[in-house]
Amino acid sequence: MSFEVYTGATPKGWKISVMIEALFEVGVELGEVNMHPVSLSDGEQFTDSFMVL
Repeated sequence: MSFEVYTGATPKGWKISVMIEALFEVGVELGEVNMHPVSLSDGEQFTDSFMVL
């Protein structure tokens, strides 16, 4: 199993990173986790390629 995580540099986005790290530390097997930064200040979340997700 793998996870693709798309997140911006916001407090809620950081919570996801912290949660994933905490799960790894307690031994939860998540498989591969790929983090993809999203630039909210540049409007990347409104691009056609992002909307396809």
